[in-house]
Formats: sequence, structure tokens, C-alpha cells
Amino acid sequence: FCKSKKEIIVEEYLTGPQVSTETVVYQNKCYTTGFSDRNYSNLKKYEPYFIEDGGDMPSNLPIETQKEAIRIAEKTIKTLGINFGAAKGDILIHNNIPYILEMASRTSGGRFASHQVPSATGVNILSSLLKMSVSDPIDVEEFKPKFYRGSSQRYILPPPGKIVSVTGVEEARKIEGVIDIILSDDLKPGTIITNMKNHTDRKGIIITVGETRNDATEKAVRARDLINVKMRWIKMNMSKHGISESSGEKKYPILITVCFFLITSLVSFFYHDFWTIFDQDGLIYLSAGQQILEGTGSNVSLPNSGPAGPILFATLEIITNNGLYATKLVSVISGTAIVFFSYHVFRNIFNYKIAI
Repeated sequence: FCKSKKEIIVEEYLTGPQVSTETVVYQNKCYTTGFSDRNYSNLKKYEPYFIEDGGDMPSNLPIETQKEAIRIAEKTIKTLGINFGAAKGDILIHNNIPYILEMASRTSGGRFASHQVPSATGVNILSSLLKMSVSDPIDVEEFKPKFYRGSSQRYILPPPGKIVSVTGVEEARKIEGVIDIILSDDLKPGTIITNMKNHTDRKGIIITVGETRNDATEKAVRARDLINVKMRWIKMNMSKHGISESSGEKKYPILITVCFFLITSLVSFFYHDFWTIFDQDGLIYLSAGQQILEGTGSNVSLPNSGPAGPILFATLEIITNNGLYATKLVSVISGTAIVFFSYHVFRNIFNYKIAI
């Protein structure tokens, strides 16, 4: 939609498998060296955004379909006037007909040219492109496959929230066939992750090689599953300054803890002003602590407890001059601490909503 001209563009929505192509144009001739099936198995998960989750080589498309896609890609390159260097294409196959989604005069992102294609076919166009850029002659044999193996990519796409921890990376690197694992600099605790909207939001790439495509794919998925990005759900604030954690995420736990402290203090110190049978544990601790402080506690024995607790009770009794208030004070403070720390424990294990 164009606001200035009040015009709209209506496009047809096409469905079908997608492929990535990589072509080098040398002496006005196209050499397509890379052809990979793009993985969009999680379209429903990320809709309405189209989020790719890596790709696999060699392609599973019929040979004739692959040839037609390459023919359309190279025709597009010539039509656009790209007569030197790299050309990267994204193509959708709809009803067995290739449609160009994108054609750019550059190499692909995601380590396709530098890692995946070389591992699958032995062709590394980056070396050729460097020589071409300084007018050194090249041998077109450089563009021909040296072998045929399976190669796969999978991406690290964390769910929305705040990263708590990242583990398993070194274990994933040890899997046979893992060529490289490239992680974003911000894949670390404290980073806030929003909903995936485009490919720049991905936080890592795993690249593998195998004897077959299925072998490489299995290794990539296994390596990705070993990498555990533990997330904590948070409420986010979106502003012109960026994304931040909602103040409610920090405010409510403190507010609840303060309310608990005030209410229990009110009940304990103003309404419950007498000893009951439920206070007998505190009374035992207080009595034991008094004997220890008086130097007559040699025969004091408290199963499953050391002397610190009784001494604390007795010390507070000396300060407040009221044994009942001393036991209440310990109970209120310890209960408040339990509420506060329980929230953080449950938040880290589950999420913010469950913890609240």
C-alpha cells in the first residue's frame, strides 16, 4: 500500500517447495553451483511470517524440475543485466512451475556458499569470486562438483522471552559430521527474544555433512536439539528505544512480597498476642537459646537443629524484651523470604505466569 499515491499491489499467494540457488556469472556465462531445498516445515508455527529453518542438499525435487528451476534462475540473471560475479536466487515451485521470489547480485547468507555447498560438492565459489574481483583468470572446472554428499543446515530459533541459560553447545560440536555451529553474539543470558519475524532474528546456524542427505539432516537436527536455550517468559515493552522487560515483571513480585509481609505482620503483632499450642516449636527454640546464652545449655539437645536458631530467638527476645514477639518476628521474616524466593525458583523452572 502506497500512502502518497493511494495505490495497492495485489499479489497471488503461491504454495509449494522452495529452493535456493547460487550462480556465478563469468565471461557472460552462468554457472549454477548451489541448489538446496529450503526447510519451511514450521510455517504454521511462525505465521503470518515466513521463517525458514535451514535447508538440505542434494535436492529431493525431480531432476527435470531442478533443471527448469536453474533455467529460469539463469534467465532472470540475464534479464536483470547481472553479467559478472555472484547471483543468489530464491525460487518457489508451484504446480511444477518455478517462480522467482528473489534474485540478488550477491552470495547467499547463512554460510550457504562458504560452508554448505563446499561440504556437499567440493565447490567453493568464494575463492573463484576473489580471483575474479582482481581480474585473475579462473578455470571454469572450479565450478564443477568434485563429489556428491549430503549437507544440511538447521537454525536456532528460540521462543519469545528472556534467555536464562545456553547449554549443550560443546556436546553438539562433538557430533560426527558437524562442520560448524555459528552462534549470534547475543545468544546469552539476559537477551530478550521477540517473536520470529524474519531470518535476521535467528540466533544460530548448525551445518552438517553426511554420506546422504538424510544422514546430514539427522545430524543437524540432533545437534540442534542438544543445544538447550532455556527461556523465561516475560511481558515486553515495545518502544522507539527498543524492546525491554515490562516493569510489571519486576514490580508485581515485590508488591506481592510486601503485601504478604504487611498482612502477616498485622495479624501476628496486633491480633495474635498470646501463646498457643501452635507456637510450641518457637517456645522450645527460645528456651534452648536462653539456656545457651546463660551458659547452662550443655545439656540442651535439639534433634535436626543446630544452636544458631535458638540463639537467634533468644537474642531477639533480649532486644524486644518479649519472647512471643521474637518468635513472631522470625516467622514473619522467614515466611516473607520463602514467598519471595519461591517466586524466583518457580519462574526459572516454569515461567512468570505460573510463578505469580
